[in-house]
Amino acid sequence: MKKDMLDPAKLASLNQWLAEPMDEIVHTYAGKFVAVHEQRIVAIGDSYRDVYAGAENQGLDEIPFVMEVPTADELSSSLPTVF
Repeated sequence: MKKDMLDPAKLASLNQWLAEPMDEIVHTYAGKFVAVHEQRIVAIGDSYRDVYAGAENQGLDEIPFVMEVPTADELSSSLPTVF
């Protein structure tokens, strides 16, 4: 696997972990970029570049998962509606 790719098993675990605190993450970091490593947010910034630099400065042993945090409106519009 390429060095800049996350292991699929780790990505699945991360997806499960993110499901629980997603509302809090959206409330706190909407519109920001966050880096997650070992189920904790390790860097926050206004761009991927800022976040990767912040994570790199921490000397992490592997590349973190980085995502742009949606706003509450963006998140709710991406979820299916109940009929």
